Amino acid sequence: MEKYSFVKVEKDGSFGFFLVNKEKSYAVIEKNLQLFQDLTGKKVCPRTLLQKSKPLKDCYASLITSLNNKIKEKEILNLQAAESYLCKISNREDIHEIVKDKLYYKIATTGAGEELKNTNNTPLISFRERALDGETLSENTSGVRISLSEMIPGLHKAYRV
Repeated sequence: MEKYSFVKVEKDGSFGFFLVNKEKSYAVIEKNLQLFQDLTGKKVCPRTLLQKSKPLKDCYASLITSLNNKIKEKEILNLQAAESYLCKISNREDIHEIVKDKLYYKIATTGAGEELKNTNNTPLISFRERALDGETLSENTSGVRISLSEMIPGLHKAYRV
């Protein structure tokens, strides 16, 4: 039975894994040596790569740990950006607060219809979803009908205000 290991190659926080057959690996590594050198930014000795190889379960655990760390970093940055944005808009006169420090709305065009009281009502909703940098992520200008009982709580609360 042939034995395979993974070789982890890292550069500037990015990483990749190469599957290595220990018995036939010199040919594979020699063939892809330029790729290893490009990824690491330095000359790589095929023998060194073989010595650093790890069993699959160790590489998998390392990969999961690295991915979890990247996810946590992105979550922290995303939360910081969201909190900064909410703090910035909270003092604007055209922005109305529904839930303190969490949920705000802006009336783009004031409607002329009746106030919605019945949860079975299905108002025609037009929306524009934007990223914090202002980029439009999605938009529905023709409107969509959604029952008040099926709306997410924040949108439902905004319609009730």
